[in-house]
Amino acid sequence: MTEDGKEIFFRLNQNRYLKPALQSYCQKVNMDFETMNFILEGKPIRKERDTPKTLKMVNDDQIDAVKQQTGGGGAAGGN
Repeated sequence: MTEDGKEIFFRLNQNRYLKPALQSYCQKVNMDFETMNFILEGKPIRKERDTPKTLKMVNDDQIDAVKQQTGGGGAAGGN
């Protein structure tokens, strides 16, 4: 789903890598593919290796796109 609430659908071949479809999604929503993580049912998608078949995807499965987080991880407290 895009930021304005629109859903984007793709028809995928079970044996083809997801990368081209994920890149196409990023182009449609004007996001940098390299800075995005993709998640299916709470598990990260390996952009370079996964196919719908390896992920056991079925019709109407939803892939979530999340911008990578950078920084952070510092300890709190001022000792």
